[in-house]
This record gives sequence, C-alpha cells and structure tokens, in this order.
Amino acid sequence: MTESEIIGGFKRTTILMQGKGLDGLLPTKVVCDLVGTPLATLIDWVRRGVVTPTVRGSKARGSSHLFGYKTCLGMARAVAYRDVFGVLPLRLVKAAVEEDEATSDEDHAATLMNRKALADNPDIEERLANNIDQLPASPQYTPQEQKWADETLKRWKAIAAAYGIFGYGTEK
Repeated sequence: MTESEIIGGFKRTTILMQGKGLDGLLPTKVVCDLVGTPLATLIDWVRRGVVTPTVRGSKARGSSHLFGYKTCLGMARAVAYRDVFGVLPLRLVKAAVEEDEATSDEDHAATLMNRKALADNPDIEERLANNIDQLPASPQYTPQEQKWADETLKRWKAIAAAYGIFGYGTEK
C-alpha cells in the first residue's frame, strides 16, 4: 500500500508493508524525482554496482527497487555536483553514497537541523555572526562550491521531507 501527498513540490511516499520491514524506504521513481536524475540513470547505476538499493526489485519490467534515506542523500550530493560543475564521474557517485551511508543519523540530523534553524529564523544568522568566536572556523568556499552546497542542502531537505525525518515533512 502506498500513501502519497505533495510536500515542497515533491511526492511523499511512505511504503506501508506491515511486518515486512520496508517502512522508511522509497521506490526508484520517487528517488529519481528527489535526487534530480533520470530513471534510466539510476537504473544504470544500480546495474553497474555504483549504487546499491536497500531492497532490490525483481528483474521484471516495472519492478522497483527501494532505497533508504542515506543512499538518497549521497546520490543527491553527487547529482548537485553534476548540476553545478557539469560532470559526474561514477566514482564520485559511489564515494558520495558510501560516505553518506557511513555517516551517523545524528550527524545528518545536525546538518539539516542547523540549516533548518537558519532558514526558519533569519535573525539567528545575525546572532551567530555576533558570536562568531563560539563557532568553529568554516572553510572558505568558492562561488561554485557554495552553489554546490546550497543545491545539495535543497535536495537533502526534500529527501528529509519525503522520508518524514529530522522534523521535515511533519509540519502542518
């Protein structure tokens, strides 16, 4: 059974298969929409072993793989790189996915929640700027690197909303 709604321009799909351990996984087509890549590209990445779905669909036409959120975060980061820099080596996709799958839930939550606090409360930026001595030094990004970071974050927020994690997708 699938329950769908539109959140932030993206379809939120929750797989509801009681007792099958599939809650919290999204099908291939939804992942493509969230990540920003064509269906044929994601299918090719799976076929080549660049990306591994959490649950593999059958080889029958129309069958869908299911993906966990960390895999989606890695793919989104890689596709944002392509959109900004114009190239996307497969080794970068694989490395981004592997890195995000190895990152703890707490670290992903901290990244998203810190950005969410900034977005929800514009005054917080000024307060943080005034307390800069309390913050760790941040790297200086080139304009392209900053655009990549912004594109990645935008996609990560959509993924978090689609999965209903880290406080995204639960606001009314």
